[in-house]
Amino acid sequence: EIRLSLVGSEMCIRDRYYTARPDGIPGNEDTGTMSAWAIFSMMGLYPDTPGDPSYTLTTPVFDKVTLHLDPKFYPQGDITIETDRTSPSQLYIKSMTLGGKKLNGYRISHKQLVEGKTLRMSLKQ
Repeated sequence: EIRLSLVGSEMCIRDRYYTARPDGIPGNEDTGTMSAWAIFSMMGLYPDTPGDPSYTLTTPVFDKVTLHLDPKFYPQGDITIETDRTSPSQLYIKSMTLGGKKLNGYRISHKQLVEGKTLRMSLKQ
């Protein structure tokens, strides 16, 4: 379940380099690594350190993303990432909450994300 509002460089990258043409995947796709990076980044999550289950948060391209997790491994249920974007010019994070609690930084652990369940980002121009 994804609602879409493409903005800024994410739109440019997607439109220019990821297409349905034979050359629609840039360079060596590394068996999905670049596509996985693109999706993570578009959701507003950036897993920047291999082996460290943490994310740097960035402005999502989508207005709402719901990640349906396997209940066998994540009995807490789905994760939702939402923004309050009303205009494509809202490119910057003004404030964030995770599980209803204010976030003071731009980095969270995977455990925090799963336990918080809902990440909300208020955006500004």
